Amino acid sequence: MGNDGPLLIALMLLVSFQKISCARDTITSTQFLKDGETIVSSGGIFELGFFSPANSLNRYVGIWYKQIPVFTVVWVANRDTPITNTSSSVVFHSGSLALVDGHNSILWHTNTSILVQNPVAKLLDSGNLVITDANNDNFLWQSFHHPTDTLMPDMMFGKNFITGVEIGMSSWKTEINPGVGDHKFFLEPTGYPQVVIKSGAKEVLRSGPWNGVDWNGTPGMDMLGSIAETSVIANAAEFFVYYKVFNRSNLVRAMISSSGNLQFFLWADGSEEWNTLYTAPTDICDRYGYCGAYGICYYDNYPSCSCLDKFLPKNAGGCVRRTPLSCQNGSSDGFLKYNGLKFPDTKLSWFNSSMNLQECEQVCLKNCNCTAYSSLNISNGEHGCLLWFGDLIDIRVVPEKGQNIFIRMAASDIDHERTLLDWTKRFDIINGIARGLLYLHQDSRLRIIHRDLKASNILLDIDMNPKISDFGLAKSIGGNETGSNTGRVAGTHGYMSPEYAGNGMFSTKSDVFSFGVSMLEIVSGKRNRGFSHQDYYENLPSHAWKLYRDGKSIELLDEHLVESCNLTQVLRSIHIGLLCVQQHPEDRPSMYSVVQMLYNDADLPIAKEPGFFTGRTIGAQISTAEITDSINEVTISLLNPR
Repeated sequence: MGNDGPLLIALMLLVSFQKISCARDTITSTQFLKDGETIVSSGGIFELGFFSPANSLNRYVGIWYKQIPVFTVVWVANRDTPITNTSSSVVFHSGSLALVDGHNSILWHTNTSILVQNPVAKLLDSGNLVITDANNDNFLWQSFHHPTDTLMPDMMFGKNFITGVEIGMSSWKTEINPGVGDHKFFLEPTGYPQVVIKSGAKEVLRSGPWNGVDWNGTPGMDMLGSIAETSVIANAAEFFVYYKVFNRSNLVRAMISSSGNLQFFLWADGSEEWNTLYTAPTDICDRYGYCGAYGICYYDNYPSCSCLDKFLPKNAGGCVRRTPLSCQNGSSDGFLKYNGLKFPDTKLSWFNSSMNLQECEQVCLKNCNCTAYSSLNISNGEHGCLLWFGDLIDIRVVPEKGQNIFIRMAASDIDHERTLLDWTKRFDIINGIARGLLYLHQDSRLRIIHRDLKASNILLDIDMNPKISDFGLAKSIGGNETGSNTGRVAGTHGYMSPEYAGNGMFSTKSDVFSFGVSMLEIVSGKRNRGFSHQDYYENLPSHAWKLYRDGKSIELLDEHLVESCNLTQVLRSIHIGLLCVQQHPEDRPSMYSVVQMLYNDADLPIAKEPGFFTGRTIGAQISTAEITDSINEVTISLLNPR
């Protein structure tokens, strides 16, 4: 019997803690998981065990996809306490799941708040590691509430305002070091919640606020629309966000990379690789506050920043109102409507879900510190109220998903705008620009091609006479020359002719093209840059040509001009504008011919499809919004007295 003692002790230990010797999805209170062993979710989708990142000897406990050839980790337990040997194990300790080393020192544990007699750790097919009581399925702890760098479908992030619990993601330090990195992806709960990426203490990217349909002002996410949908839980107690995948067989994940990018991936079985569905930042305009207070960022323009209409640049950066506010209990101010924008930062905001837009305006008007207002929710019609206080920052043009915002302005600016640009004034401006361009092309001592003619480069004097400005890109030509070419194309997308944008060939006819775009903008009150239509995603000239082709040109006219317009002049102006934006330079009139066309009623040639014709139907899932001028839905951006 003397030799039976060690055997009995060994048998007792074997009963107390059983090694996991076959594929299972659980660890019970009597089992342990050693380095080299794993548990696998019931459907075989995810696996939990020990791993080492590429080119690293450190060991970590993590969760990864089991059935794909590219090793992809989605969660790490001991991310800041790596193991340097293979003698560690995962075991229950005092009711919590723990990682212990060979000396029984605890390196990581779940810190389960509720202790039960028979805890069980289970790996689900969602990739969530949960701890429950063996006698019920209530989660005592779950890895989805403690994410690392990856956001899985059905994993929520956000904040509980009652308990103060926040769930967010943080990047790996490097691609081979899963320790907590510098970049954080989380829900900013101050004011009306919005999604933010920070690098250290610096905010580098911000979504617009949730509008009931999607995140306002977040371009480029259309690819996700057919794969997954975003859901939000929003009430006085909590604000949480998660996404659901339509087809559960699709492997989708989002992550904050070690370089600070937010990326959505979809696994492609055919090519056996992760395809990128979405990456943020998408462009320079995603940089937080890039254009400063009251600045607006155009992703397809150079320079990218300009001021909101009725605002002027400040020397220190950003913009300031042209006319200072003189608020006296709200009676001296009003609001101008700006369209198609990403909403400004909402950290200094207030919201109410039950008010309508009219009530929202009145509340803002009565508070001199309120700088703007908008509808809070656009699902099932517009409702709710969102108010901004302080300077408006981080604004960009978002053609497809931008919304309307009403910004506080001095009453004098609003009254001036209401009478500023009726049809007679607009037609005079068109004629003035045409004569000015003709002078540059034909009558000046040096024949000049402007190369960047657009609305913001047309200034109006006190008598509303247009002056062509900003000759920074202009080229002079001599003798009988009409153009040249360049290897460096510079200008503004939306105004450049096809031959200049594509091949660097510029001429007086490329200026004619720019004039034609500007002319259509003046008539319609809509910008070409970012223009979209409810039935087609296209540019302004192609939309105008479709109406012209169908005998409906009058529908292009700014709705505010119906009562003041001369119908013959309007239709002729649209026709001339379309002739100016023809695909081939030889089909466009000279500026001399344009001036003659504007002054007489001779028959005009038939307009062909314009250059950059983009008429194409889009799927119903893509939201569109008309970009109109940013001043009271009237007309010409920046065509105001300076």
